Amino acid sequence: MGWVIFFLCVTIQGMKRRFLIPGALSLSLAFIIIFFLIKASGGEEKALSGPDGSGRVTEATISPPVLSVPSGFYEDPFYLTLSAPAGTEIHYTLDGSEPTGESPLYKEEIKIYDPSGEPDRFAAETDIISRLDHDRYYPPEEPQDKAFILRAKAFRGDEYSESTDAVYFLGFENRPVYDSFPVVSVMTDPDNLFDPELGIMVSGKNADQYLSEHDPESISWDEDLTFGNFNQRGIDWEREGVVTLFDETHALTGSDKAGIRIKGGKSRVYPQKSLNLFARKEYSGSRCFSFPFFAGDTTEHSVTLYAGGNDTYTKMKDRLFEDLTKSLSFETVRSRPVFVFLNGEFWGFYHLSEHFGEDFLAEKYGIDPDNIVFAKSTTNEKRLEYDTEKMERIESGATYDELVNIAENRDLSDPEEYRHFTEAVDMTSLTEYYASRIYIENTRDWPTGNTAIWRVIDPGEKDGITDGRWRYLSFDVNTASMTALSENGIDLAREKSPLFDNLMKNSEFRKEFREVMYRLAGETFAPERVLPAIDALEERFAAPCDKTRERFYSGYPSKNYKEEVDVYREFFRKRPEYILRYTDEACLP
Repeated sequence: MGWVIFFLCVTIQGMKRRFLIPGALSLSLAFIIIFFLIKASGGEEKALSGPDGSGRVTEATISPPVLSVPSGFYEDPFYLTLSAPAGTEIHYTLDGSEPTGESPLYKEEIKIYDPSGEPDRFAAETDIISRLDHDRYYPPEEPQDKAFILRAKAFRGDEYSESTDAVYFLGFENRPVYDSFPVVSVMTDPDNLFDPELGIMVSGKNADQYLSEHDPESISWDEDLTFGNFNQRGIDWEREGVVTLFDETHALTGSDKAGIRIKGGKSRVYPQKSLNLFARKEYSGSRCFSFPFFAGDTTEHSVTLYAGGNDTYTKMKDRLFEDLTKSLSFETVRSRPVFVFLNGEFWGFYHLSEHFGEDFLAEKYGIDPDNIVFAKSTTNEKRLEYDTEKMERIESGATYDELVNIAENRDLSDPEEYRHFTEAVDMTSLTEYYASRIYIENTRDWPTGNTAIWRVIDPGEKDGITDGRWRYLSFDVNTASMTALSENGIDLAREKSPLFDNLMKNSEFRKEFREVMYRLAGETFAPERVLPAIDALEERFAAPCDKTRERFYSGYPSKNYKEEVDVYREFFRKRPEYILRYTDEACLP
């Protein structure tokens, strides 16, 4: 590539003299051609800027440094040796930032030790919640557990290597809370997280600007969810980092560069935030992670580190619902409880989950992702978001807008209209989905929000997953659920969902809905099935959740994990007598 660029520069200089091209124009032409050549050869935009920010045209052409000891869990401190090709020098960082030519120069072995007793750097950041008065963040009172992190690059003139990244946990064999839990390390430049301009975890510049233009006293809760850096979405608010996974025995599973984004709706303003992690060619050279996050998977494009949403303490509701409803006809995600370390600092207990989307469905069912259209809402807006171009490709069956039209304008009490609707939607999926969410009383931010549906664009088999009918996906059941056992979720769902209200006017649907609700009460959510599941999750989650609460909510009144979970037990013991009465009132003549 270097010789090609040199030849181009000479050629353009000749063109400049022969055709009297202005100097500025010829320079612009040269950089445009060089840019596209780099892209075509597999390089990235970053190739137009050297690792020292000089703007010189450089490429990661040197082999990266090699470490004498790989990432892992170790009992005792040790010295780490770094090696690189002859004629290069190694620069490294210890804070998660990517090394540049100005970073510390490697001259001798680096001592790897347990830094847990050192003052917290990132846990001390306070601009990580809403700027309004209804929330406060209290940094932890004691230094948090830490890992030793290192990133290193080799340099030779304008040439440099990709980074070699490592994370070391020392002395964790004496901390039983981590036993039998996987551990995820996320490393990135601290500015990517906490800088007022760039940081995705802070209120930052977006909050500064919004509050300068509005009276804080007049800002509503919903408005609070729109400003702040952590409320921004899309690729512009994705940051590159390194993700490393250790399994339940703390053996290294793998490590990759990945994109990092904040995930969630209202929970974005909480101190412990959920993260989406994306494999991309521009980071690692592949759209798939090079190691499995879940047993048997080989093509994961993205995963979620889920902090529990509004279930900030017990972190049980989503996992319990997923475990109980696996056999039903709507999609849920697989998840694994994990501990997360962010730039080497303890960042709490999370659920490592599959990430809903077209890739998730394509991997699960072996369908071309380009043949899947996925519509989702995470807010209290009734309309779902989707890929417009894909939706417009639907020729057989109903589009999302046609479903909305049916819900709001057709009389589904009419048998013929109802028949047309059942040709567009998998009714087993819809009925079990609505009945399950109503049973657990998840009607505060649902069904107007936290709703997702999907279908294939070009139908295949007549009966089956590729038949072109819409099906449901369930996620985020953590708001207000499993608590108010006497709540009439059927009435609340009818008030919020024109579709469900319209369907309940049809006698055939009411009959099916009632049968499903009775089956849920007697089988899926039967106390004799649910209570042992709660017991098992409490035993496993209590200590990690208490540790996480100390990390993020140390200034708030203490809570007792068993007392919190006892509320769920009481709900499932007594819910049948209420929900079945409401069901009969709504469904019987």
